[in-house]
Amino acid sequence: MEIKTVGVDKLFSLGNYNNERISMTANISEGENAEAVTAQLFLKITSIEDFFSMYRKVIDETDSVERQICHLNGRIEITQSELGKMKITLEELNEAINKGGDVTEERLNHACRSKSYKQVKEQLEREQAEREAYKKALDELKTLRSTLKERITKGVFNTDGLNVPIIPNESVYYG
Repeated sequence: MEIKTVGVDKLFSLGNYNNERISMTANISEGENAEAVTAQLFLKITSIEDFFSMYRKVIDETDSVERQICHLNGRIEITQSELGKMKITLEELNEAINKGGDVTEERLNHACRSKSYKQVKEQLEREQAEREAYKKALDELKTLRSTLKERITKGVFNTDGLNVPIIPNESVYYG
């Protein structure tokens, strides 16, 4: 029996009842091994799906990092507000001391606060540094997403030379 054409059709589950099908066929030239050609088609399909999977992960991770930055912006705003209130309290305490009044109760209230001004300021600095790390990762993800999209449209499905960012305190990609 002479085999003239071989094909591989693979269905990939994307979760949530979504699937993606990739099919390829190839004509067998004289002297070619049909099994070897089938294996090459299979490997090509799986490498394409791996590339598509990476693209989908980059999209998901970009969305996740954007949400994390938004969350950090909210935390920073709350911390800045807390810091501002503490600064006013300190200024009021200094003013009462300068006037020579009895500030024992105010001093006790200030001393009993759960966090010191220094602790809140350090927390703010940590949150701002974390936000900057996420912003850097977001920029890298957007660049990677654009590169992956460009390669997909050109039919280039290799990951050579890609800079895959590591997300702070989150996931790590497979390069």
